[in-house]
Formats: sequence, C-alpha cells, structure tokens
Amino acid sequence: MAATNNSPVSYAAITTDNRDLLGRIADDVFDDDIDSDKLDFFLSLPSHRLLVAVADDQVVGQCLGIMTYAVDRRPSLLIENLGVSPDYRRRGIARDLMDQMCAWATELGAEYMWLGADPESDTAEAFYRGIGLPMQITPFTEVKLPLTLA
Repeated sequence: MAATNNSPVSYAAITTDNRDLLGRIADDVFDDDIDSDKLDFFLSLPSHRLLVAVADDQVVGQCLGIMTYAVDRRPSLLIENLGVSPDYRRRGIARDLMDQMCAWATELGAEYMWLGADPESDTAEAFYRGIGLPMQITPFTEVKLPLTLA
C-alpha cells in the first residue's frame, strides 16, 4: 500500500505483548524475514531494543539498537540497523526512530552512539549527514564465524 501524505505514523518499542505488529511489514524495512525464535531471544535481552514506525496498518520503519557495556567506560549505543520503506522516506520517520532510540540509551546511561553505514549506500550517507552526524571513516572488519586464524 503506498503512503499518503496524510498517513499518521505511530511508534512503538516491540515487546512480547505487541510483537504481532511485525505481522505486516512494508517492503525494504528489514534486510531479511523475521525469525520468530530469534525475535523471542532478542526480546528477552533488556540491553536490546527494536523500535518500529507504523502507518497504513503496517510497519514502515525500524531501528534496532543494542546497549554495549564495558568495564572501563560508560555504556554506548550501537545502532545495528535502521530501515524505512522507500514509500515512506523523507517524512521524518528515520529521524524520529533515531531520536527515540538515543533517548532510551541516554536513560540507560549511554555516553556515545555507534552506527555503521553501508559505504555504498548514498541514501544512508545523505540521511546521516542530513541529521548532522559527523560521518567518519572507521575501519571495521566483518568476518564470518567460526574464525580460523592464520
């Protein structure tokens, strides 16, 4: 269903009580289909949060955040994923999801936020720059496990 300019958007943190919101998801919100067992495990962890934006009776956006803890510094927020269906972009949904996720993390004592942006995604880079995030090149390595060291 295509978005209309008048479609109201509501936001919710997914819990075991409202997980049925994930029954209808617009195109290109998540990278893959949601696995029910993985969702159950995710929801059991208080350091993990999945926020969704709902419009036209479907999830049109999501932001997945994970609080990280260390023994030598304050907690940090890792934005593991952020997605908004193309039909609903440029309506402030991603900005609202980021604001709400950062507010949650701040309540839990987070001092910093980390996020990774696909270097080949012009959409992601334009969004992050547009909301004033200082994009920086930080080398990260993604390696399939199990890891065999040379």
